Amino acid sequence: MARESRISQADAVAALQQTTSITKAAKVLGVPRTTFTDFCKKNGLTANGTKPDSSQDEQPTAIEQMREAELNPPIDVDDKARIRALEGEVARLQQQITWAQQAEATTRTGGTLTIRRSDDHHIDKGHLLSCGKSLTEKLKVVIEQYKPDRIQVVGWDDWIAGTGIFREQDLETTTTVEDDQVAIGAMKGRYFLAEIREVSDAPITCRVLRGNHNFCKGVSMTETLFLKSRTLCEDLRDVNWVYHHDNATVNLAHDGIYNVLVRHGFGYSKHSPNSPAFIDTIKDELLIKQRKQMPGEQYRRVLSGHTHWLTVGLERLHGLYFDTTGGLQRNSRIRIGDNQRPVGWIVYVSLPGMDSEILQPIALRPDDDTYEREIADPHLASDNMRDAQQCLREARAIMETMGLYAEAASFGKLNEGRW
Repeated sequence: MARESRISQADAVAALQQTTSITKAAKVLGVPRTTFTDFCKKNGLTANGTKPDSSQDEQPTAIEQMREAELNPPIDVDDKARIRALEGEVARLQQQITWAQQAEATTRTGGTLTIRRSDDHHIDKGHLLSCGKSLTEKLKVVIEQYKPDRIQVVGWDDWIAGTGIFREQDLETTTTVEDDQVAIGAMKGRYFLAEIREVSDAPITCRVLRGNHNFCKGVSMTETLFLKSRTLCEDLRDVNWVYHHDNATVNLAHDGIYNVLVRHGFGYSKHSPNSPAFIDTIKDELLIKQRKQMPGEQYRRVLSGHTHWLTVGLERLHGLYFDTTGGLQRNSRIRIGDNQRPVGWIVYVSLPGMDSEILQPIALRPDDDTYEREIADPHLASDNMRDAQQCLREARAIMETMGLYAEAASFGKLNEGRW
């Protein structure tokens, strides 16, 4: 009792708040644990130095609160949006510096500019939002530098995640509804074309291909995506849409012919941007197709995707180069390290007077800091959920503005007046 009387309540509270442990607090005060425990019980003190009441019975301790904060740090949505905007601005400035150092290559303007992109995987929870923004800003700089007379966009293969592509895919997508996936994909195309329209008035031709992900339980969604995209972009001036199914022959030259074969690609490839099976198939296909082509019409490049492995100019055959685009997807289904493949798009420029020729292909990549931050972002899935919701709301608003939805009062009146 004498030892307990030497303990003041203020010292006891201070020791408990400092250590958040009765045993450690007793050592700090220099008294036995049993003595200090009895003192705490008599004075109604808990391990964190507070008196228990009905509102604190189930409250976490200070240590539990710190652990919770470490595992789930608070995220300010406005701050993340600001970070993405700043990353886009940095990407744009860096690309301007790059082209300023290559001023001789950009003294001539006009001609045809072709953008090849694939494997965006919109609707996937691992879609790389910031990387896509960075690539778009860099592309706008290139367009401003060359001021093309015509623009081609070749892509839309694996533009959306699809459903039923692999087991338990539903857990990795923001929505499994086919119509919603198509609407979100169409809005993403509209956003991209609107960005191009900010820096160029040149006519745009969108060449749509089908990938292995644009399917809903085995049924192709690419045709619906093509029609929906064309509808939502009707108010964008000078935008034309062409559907190429599974492969396309595209002329990159502004004057003359520079034919490339565009295919999505297939097969597993661990050590090369193109699988051996895909390369062999392309060789066989070209042997058949080029029998009916004149020498100047023969294919000079093969443009593919699928492996998410940005590569330009691999000469698989003499005079035939393979260019592969990198996908905008953080793949969480494979071993750590296998996801670290270059992300990006490829731009081809053919200037006036370049008879059947193009400049060196331009590989666009997001900044390393942007890429590394986003593939490690624990909140990327929730960001994509919010982005998908915004796309759906805006798609519906555009359809209503264009008068493509019937008045709600007319629903259910089809059979009115019948016996």
